[in-house]
Amino acid sequence: DGRGGGRARAGSQRHAEGDCGGDGPIGAWAWITIAYYAAFHSVAIVCAWRAQSQILLACALALFVGWIFAVCWFFVGGKHGISWGYAVIDAGLAAYFWRLSERRLFPALLFYLHAFLVAYYLYASIVGMTRWWAAAFTNRIVELALLYVIFGAALRIFARRKQSREARRQRAPLNAV
Repeated sequence: DGRGGGRARAGSQRHAEGDCGGDGPIGAWAWITIAYYAAFHSVAIVCAWRAQSQILLACALALFVGWIFAVCWFFVGGKHGISWGYAVIDAGLAAYFWRLSERRLFPALLFYLHAFLVAYYLYASIVGMTRWWAAAFTNRIVELALLYVIFGAALRIFARRKQSREARRQRAPLNAV
């Protein structure tokens, strides 16, 4: 075709269509990716639950529900309009995190991440982008959001344990020598 890379480009396009919601069958890598993110979301939810924080748990569960909708859109979206479906899901998450951030500071970063993703989907729709690159980029943003929730929960767990150790140490009688 004069642009070079004809065979490699066609092969990568078939890979993207087979594994990223194209007309062909769903590939094994798509199922592995779904299992990976299911485990990642489970870790975030368990960490938020263990941190005994309603806001962390609300953020983790919202990310999980958004991911469930994204997986459903992955199977239904097809070739046309796939980024708009994800944009609607991320706009809903951004609105939810905006409401949560009115009372707390923690969800504000999640709002900005999802608002950025909505702008990214708009850019991808206008400029055009292969699904593989779009998925690679957005998956890193989702991983960043999940790590933010997990590390926030870990910090809260650590702080609560340190606080309880300090309280026990202050209540403990001093041993006279």
